[in-house]
Amino acid sequence: DYFLYADDAEYALRMRRAGYRIFWVAASRVVEQRHTDKDRVMLPGCSVQFHNSPAKLYYAFRNQTHMFIRYGMWLALARTLLYGLKVSLAIVLTRKVSGGHMLRALSRGIADGWRGRLGKDTRYEPG
Repeated sequence: DYFLYADDAEYALRMRRAGYRIFWVAASRVVEQRHTDKDRVMLPGCSVQFHNSPAKLYYAFRNQTHMFIRYGMWLALARTLLYGLKVSLAIVLTRKVSGGHMLRALSRGIADGWRGRLGKDTRYEPG
């Protein structure tokens, strides 16, 4: 049900809930291959990086919001919601034409995650 984003993290949490032990391998490395699908915006005192497509922004916020609620990860949820505010501010300050679409995607993602509305959403086809 976690289309496109955070499915691997949710699988690990589901296995842990079922009683399996999960191990973190400190020496492992994850190398980000995609550099063109995110924007970086400098705000006073911080840098904000976020997906530059409404679809990816929607699924990122929806899946994280749902996952953190489902597993009672309240601090992580609070951090995600605060990050959503920073991303919203960055969008308002930097995007003229597509800003409305991006803000709607972010807010719908949070709302749908809160409601548990999962699966592929036809409003947000990945591009």
